[in-house]
Amino acid sequence: MKKSILFLMAAVFVGMMFVSCAKSIPLTEAQKNFAGKWVASDGTYVTIYLNGKADLKTANSSVSGGNVVFGEDGKSLKIELLGIGATYVISEAPAPNADGKWQMRLNGNVYVKQ
Repeated sequence: MKKSILFLMAAVFVGMMFVSCAKSIPLTEAQKNFAGKWVASDGTYVTIYLNGKADLKTANSSVSGGNVVFGEDGKSLKIELLGIGATYVISEAPAPNADGKWQMRLNGNVYVKQ
């Protein structure tokens, strides 16, 4: 009985891993400006890849190889892997600043492209 429960739990976990890894959707032309490593002044960062994968590091969580999903309205993005991650409001889309460096504003915080 215990072995079958453990086997079932392991099978569910492995299934969740495959499902979460398989859901990445490549960035659209309109989203390609979001690709790259973006760092905030407090050291948190978001890395978005063209293939729809993403990494993030905040004070509370760290995700490597998660999926990035943009809100249908284009005003939010979510980075998540197995239920761990973060949702961001896009306060300002990526654009060059006065110094020519690319920046965007997520949840009100400025992120500069490295």
